[in-house]
Order: sequence, then C-alpha cells, then structure tokens
Amino acid sequence: MKDYKKTLQGQAQAELSGAGMYFTLARIAKAHGLEDVSMQFTELANQHADQASFYFTASNRYPQETHALWQFIKGLSKAEEYGEKAILDLSRQLEEAGHK
Repeated sequence: MKDYKKTLQGQAQAELSGAGMYFTLARIAKAHGLEDVSMQFTELANQHADQASFYFTASNRYPQETHALWQFIKGLSKAEEYGEKAILDLSRQLEEAGHK
C-alpha cells in the first residue's frame, strides 16, 4: 500500500510555499501602493495556507488529542520566544551592517 502520509506532507509543503509566495507578493504590491492587488494576493495566500492546514491535518503532522496538543503548544511558546530573540539579533546585525 502506498505511503500517503509522505504525499500529504509534500502537498502541505507545496501549499505552504505558495502561501509564502503570495504573502510576499501582497507585501510588495502594497509597498507600491497597489492595495487592490495586495488584497487579491493576500486572499490567494490565505487559500493556500488553508489548503496546507488541510494536508497537515490529514497527515497527522500535528497532535490532535487535547493533552498532546497542549504539550505541543507549550513547546511552540518556547520556540517563539527563541525566535523573537533571534530576529532581534539579526535585526541588530543588519542595522550595524548599514541596512534599514
């Protein structure tokens, strides 16, 4: 029998990549004053993100039982704290290198 989990996770990653691309295009369009275009790209990004969440759910990528879910969320909280510190450090380094 075929390993569907691998296929589902591949689909999820593809949709997630699409979401990132469309969110980026929305940001660029907005920076150029193209509000309508930005909103359209944002809607496409949201659709791709929603599709990615479907595939991640179908592949059991993330815990679905209550206790396991809360344990996972606690871990996310720690990861977000670390990520915030890392991005602040990167921001400082970029500013020191002369980038805004």
